[in-house]
Amino acid sequence: MNLRGMLLGSLLGLTSCATNDYNNHNSSYNPNQHNGGTSYVQDKKDSISIERIEELMKRGSVDEILKEEYKNGTIEHLVYDYKNPEESAKKYKEFVFQENLDSKDRKPVLVMFYRKVKGDTTGAAERESIILKEIEKIYGDKINSLAFLVPMENKETGAPYEQPLKDLIGVWIRGAPSIALYGQYDLLKGETEEKNDGKIKHLDTLYKGPLENKTILTGIIGCRDYWINPNAFSIASPNGKIGRFNNEGELKVIDYKLNGKLTNKK
Repeated sequence: MNLRGMLLGSLLGLTSCATNDYNNHNSSYNPNQHNGGTSYVQDKKDSISIERIEELMKRGSVDEILKEEYKNGTIEHLVYDYKNPEESAKKYKEFVFQENLDSKDRKPVLVMFYRKVKGDTTGAAERESIILKEIEKIYGDKINSLAFLVPMENKETGAPYEQPLKDLIGVWIRGAPSIALYGQYDLLKGETEEKNDGKIKHLDTLYKGPLENKTILTGIIGCRDYWINPNAFSIASPNGKIGRFNNEGELKVIDYKLNGKLTNKK
């Protein structure tokens, strides 16, 4: 069974507990219907609960929320070194681009950029880390995940975010928290799972995190169904469209059927 088939089999057992469309993105998607009206809303015990979210939020920091993943190695942790940023960039690129591996062995990558802000009461980074934590559980070893701590060096310019980071790692990161998605092909540029250069490339970046605990649930579903599944694994979303954040906080569902390349098999 290929990777797509393995993922389809495992994802069918996942719960979708949203009561309305992700971020009200104006698509016709009804979370209670999928593939011709077949319900895929399953037992809520399979998804993270509000109680569990509140429990994780009480830990008070990204590193505490992700401590189990750091310990077991399912999410790697990297800290930006101001004294030697080139070394940080080297480690980042080694993790993301996987150039030591054959192209067939390279995996999609998620990188969460975050910083520690004294007195921050929004909890956006912590909620974003819960999304990363749950996404890791969904995909397991099919995706490589990294939490990258990049403190802000200059409050006036935002450095090293934006241009300094782009000069180092090749990707414009607007600020923290953000999650960057990488994969081997960009569907919107005409590449496919079968036809690509085999190199890992940046596909999209989600900027900012949820400001309310309840939006974590729909955030997980939106990221899974419209962002990661179609963009990284060619698995069709419920309505066949795909989503991109484009360095914003709201998922934009693109009215593009991907030339029928995506599968929507159950």
